[in-house]
Amino acid sequence: MSQPLILTLRLDVASEKLLTSLRTRFFPSHRNYLSAHITLFHVLPAVHLPLYNTYLTDIASREHDFTIGLKSPFLLGKKGVAINIASFKLRNLHEEILNGLQKNDVELTEQDKTRLRPHVTVQNKVGEEEARKTMDVLSAEWVEKAGKAEGFSLWRYEIGGEWTFLRDFDFKRISS
Repeated sequence: MSQPLILTLRLDVASEKLLTSLRTRFFPSHRNYLSAHITLFHVLPAVHLPLYNTYLTDIASREHDFTIGLKSPFLLGKKGVAINIASFKLRNLHEEILNGLQKNDVELTEQDKTRLRPHVTVQNKVGEEEARKTMDVLSAEWVEKAGKAEGFSLWRYEIGGEWTFLRDFDFKRISS
């Protein structure tokens, strides 16, 4: 069986740098393989890679980059902390992709079939006390801000937890 694929939303450089600095600060270093990201689909069957390439190229080619809200931190259960992401546009894009995958008989996990709750994980797999301390620190320090969504990234999940980058699907840029 080939390893599953993961689809993420790619952020602008400044937002990714800021959120990655939080991951570097709070995420257990032996588990922190990645820069900041927003996971859209966690387990996509690799057998459909040609479909994903075609489908995501089509969607990205007609979309412009768009603003997202980097909102307040919240507890991820009792073992971590994340930054909430607000964007109606992102939720609509996720629904469009989900519907397209289901129409093409892509077998999805229950997690990937549910409504998107976009967030950036800045800490995970720690104890409840450490997560609460991190939440207290971030609640005092964090200031909500705007970021940009610039495209999708497709990854392969490797045995051991690392991700291998496969491809970006860029949105059209809106001139500033």
